[in-house]
Amino acid sequence: MWLRRSPDVLAEYREAADAGFWERQWSRTDLADYLARYRGGRLGYFDAPFRRHLPKDAPVLEAGCGRAQYVLALSRLGYDVFGVEYAEDTVRAVRELEPSLQVTAGDLRALPFPDGFFGGYISLGVIEHYWGGPSAILSEARRVLRRGGVLLLSVPHYSPGLRRLVEGRGVGAAEEREDFYQFYFSRPAIEQVLRSHGFAPFDAFYYDALYGAKRAYPAFLRMYERSRLFRYSMTRLNRLALPQALLKRFSHMVLIAARKA
Repeated sequence: MWLRRSPDVLAEYREAADAGFWERQWSRTDLADYLARYRGGRLGYFDAPFRRHLPKDAPVLEAGCGRAQYVLALSRLGYDVFGVEYAEDTVRAVRELEPSLQVTAGDLRALPFPDGFFGGYISLGVIEHYWGGPSAILSEARRVLRRGGVLLLSVPHYSPGLRRLVEGRGVGAAEEREDFYQFYFSRPAIEQVLRSHGFAPFDAFYYDALYGAKRAYPAFLRMYERSRLFRYSMTRLNRLALPQALLKRFSHMVLIAARKA
């Protein structure tokens, strides 16, 4: 279910995305097998923006690192990378499997690092789950980043395709409820949030086109569900580096690169 928070921010209601929710989601796959995919330095969607924007001469933090797959991949690529995650059971399991990783349980609003410690800060699909907004997290991110440090932050994208679908159905005003799941932001909306917290956006990267297309275009979803050949073709296509001009029409996620001003 969707409701509108503002003209450029959409609220989705499904289930509260608390620590217990993520623990249940992640327990559906074997952690050892999952992490094995990243030991060779695999970055998937994030290969281009991570390699382009993350510094190798300064520590990098992934805040809300989940199962720490990107902490593992980046460490294998030579980055001095740390991870913080609030799901304590997951952190414990990761550390048992990969004891060399610098991963700890903690609160993103009160990080255990000194001012200006990091040259890069990664946040992938985190801040959208907070009904009260990301101010505390972004303020802390700015504190631990050095001047000129790079923030790479992704959120669900209120894409033109999704907007067209939602406005066609008509939606009411968003309200705080127990089943609030996440916000979707247009690119201008999330960039304004970052500017208001002392960051200067300079690049954007759209990804997860397959999921975005299935949500925004019911006809696409029907074809995807009915045709094995279509499903296979779209899955293969989704792994290619499609033009960003195309992806911004319907991709599920947008990643913003910004510098600490």
